[in-house]
Amino acid sequence: MFKTLNPITVTTTGSAGSATGTGTASDLPYNGRIARVVIDYHASAPATTDVSIIDQAGVTLWTKLNNEVDGTFYPAVLQDDGSGTPLTVNYIQPFVDGQKLNVSVAGSDALTGAVVVTITVEECD
Repeated sequence: MFKTLNPITVTTTGSAGSATGTGTASDLPYNGRIARVVIDYHASAPATTDVSIIDQAGVTLWTKLNNEVDGTFYPAVLQDDGSGTPLTVNYIQPFVDGQKLNVSVAGSDALTGAVVVTITVEECD
């Protein structure tokens, strides 16, 4: 079953082109794969804006670098082999292991509502 989490709004503070901010999902923790990410950038967000989805353990699950154009994304990450080395061709959706999600923004300007991120998770038992 797919579950769209509440939007995460991130306000950034700091100098132009290097402002940062973090927002946390208000939803319960989920087990599942990130199926879709919708990013709505502030109209004044610079093209240097980086958006990362990070779990509560600090593991970066997915990043969209140097962008300020609203969009819908379907994240995929490289799988690892048995030794932990990333494979070069096998991609999977990032997995959320019973944790809330955080959104981190860097490289932006100081903006209220620099980005609004809406994440859809495919739930697993």
